Amino acid sequence: MISVPYVFGDNALFQHSSNLEIRGNAEKCATITVKLNKNECRLGEWSCKSDGNGAFSVSIETPVASYDFYDLSIECGDEVKVIKNLLFGELWLACGQSNMEMSHTLQPEWEQVREKIKDKHIRAFHQPNKPAHDAEFPFEPSSETVGDWRKPSDDNFVSVSAVATEFSAELYDFLAARGEECPVGFLNTNRGGTCIETWIPAEKFSSNSRIAYKTPKAEDWNTKEGKNYQQPSAHYNYHMASVLGLKARGMLWYQGESNVGMENTQHLYKDYMTALRDSYKERFAISEDEIFPMISVQLFPWKYSDFNDTKLGYANMAFSDMAKRHPNEYPFVPICDLPWIWGKWGGNHPIHPIHKYKIGDRLALIAENKYYGRKVKNVQTLPPMLKSCVRHGNKLRLTFENVGSGLYVKGEKAVGLYVRSKDGVYTPAYYEIVSRNVMNVYHPYIDKPCHVAYAVSSSEPKTNIFAGEFPVVPFCTEFADGVDNNVRISLKPWLNNELDSAFVGQQINTYFDFFNRAIFNPYEGSGVCYDSDFALNTRCLRVYALDHSQKRFGTYILASQYATLDFENYKEMKFLLFHQANLSVELVLHYKEKEGTKLVHKIKATHAESGHLGWFENSIDLSGIPEGEIEKAEFLFTRGESRLSYVFVDDIVLVPKK
Repeated sequence: MISVPYVFGDNALFQHSSNLEIRGNAEKCATITVKLNKNECRLGEWSCKSDGNGAFSVSIETPVASYDFYDLSIECGDEVKVIKNLLFGELWLACGQSNMEMSHTLQPEWEQVREKIKDKHIRAFHQPNKPAHDAEFPFEPSSETVGDWRKPSDDNFVSVSAVATEFSAELYDFLAARGEECPVGFLNTNRGGTCIETWIPAEKFSSNSRIAYKTPKAEDWNTKEGKNYQQPSAHYNYHMASVLGLKARGMLWYQGESNVGMENTQHLYKDYMTALRDSYKERFAISEDEIFPMISVQLFPWKYSDFNDTKLGYANMAFSDMAKRHPNEYPFVPICDLPWIWGKWGGNHPIHPIHKYKIGDRLALIAENKYYGRKVKNVQTLPPMLKSCVRHGNKLRLTFENVGSGLYVKGEKAVGLYVRSKDGVYTPAYYEIVSRNVMNVYHPYIDKPCHVAYAVSSSEPKTNIFAGEFPVVPFCTEFADGVDNNVRISLKPWLNNELDSAFVGQQINTYFDFFNRAIFNPYEGSGVCYDSDFALNTRCLRVYALDHSQKRFGTYILASQYATLDFENYKEMKFLLFHQANLSVELVLHYKEKEGTKLVHKIKATHAESGHLGWFENSIDLSGIPEGEIEKAEFLFTRGESRLSYVFVDDIVLVPKK
């Protein structure tokens, strides 16, 4: 009986103008004939002999891309197996972990997307049967994994990768717009929670001494109990081996979350990327001369460690490092600017943001620009990356490459941009765009900034520096080549009045308590809001008493895992107030209880005698505050004989220690 892997099934899409190796089993030592037909017209015929075990392999030449449907027959004696409704077009691998795996089910725009693509020649090969974490995975590559080809009009198409679908749809439209009848498809080969090692074939580990220790061993195989799914090569053997024989234009890679916490993340991950792409090129590239790109997605912020860490930054710089060294083979897209949006009713948490169509669009844009010849002014074949950083006086001059139409910031302040003083403290930075590809970064109270970092914290989304069609790629000049430094950055959303709320993440047992929360909270009997009508700059903070007769009112901020109140790193806080007359200001610091004692420290502010348009500068001396972990900081205002029971606050600045 003729049997072939499930990928050789009805409604399949194979790479056009290439070779297709059809593997399977039939009678022993028999003649196997493969015939390709279109409208009952024979286009080609190929034959081979099966071996003593009945295994056979036939290589056929595939036709050029078109919207035409084909049939493929596999014959052995009187037995005939027919594969119907085949298409030939552009085929991509869609590999990775849960963010690549995430289907259309949780995408709010799915109904509109389905309507848009329902009649298009798009195909996805889906492998729905995923073994449990403790299942026994095959030690050798297996071709038996179940799967089926799906069309957008099928009800079960909702279960395939949302990222890969949007990529395919955008590429399809791009090719159609320039007059090409070219179907687009993808192999939906991915699995949530998996490390990159699990997708690499076993022999690739031993070829690199840095990762050779991961080479799978038969005596240890399937002995990991609930961790069998993390065995090196496990998912290559289970998923990828079942689609061997096909050719593809390249691979889309969305993975890394499960590798963020490993030692030397930035550098070892690059070895894994090399092993992965090289092995897949050997198996899936149309020819040895083909580039076979691995287009990756950088990782989204999440709580990767307890306090102020930048492990996400190290992981993301692995992608940009590879792109700088091998721009044709390892392009990628950044996603640090996207908001926290996730499927609350789908059992997910913010490591699974549901803006997957936006990511698919960016992947398609890179592919079109780089490999399909998109012709636009200032075309970007890679996202904008930092090229150099040079200090000029009290400013760091940053030069970027791949900037397209040029640098810009969405807002008055740059979210996620920090400069480091010589004492090692990172403070939110100011910027000025000098030219299309140059930006100066500085802080008014840092004379000689040492380093600059952008979008590297593990819990800071919605960063807002862009160039051309893409967000600027995360970077940190202190991340030394070859070493993962222990860089810490404490977020300070309360310094930016443009932000309505801040994302706070904490895990309580198995519950993910990750939500946007107010940055400033009202003190008892007080109210807090942002005011864009009465503002010195874009908008300011307004604090007021709910009862106009009360003299004391205020606001407070709370520490969180990534936004620690590290006032001990600063000598002074400065801010502007409107409503100065007969007003006293006090900062009250509440410390975490230690050895049964809860410390409260109070500091009175001083204010300038003169101001501008009713705004007066206030300052708070932080040089003598007690040591310890601050949980809450209150800003309390006490008015004198004034009938106005409110205050406006703007331009809060922390002055680092020298």
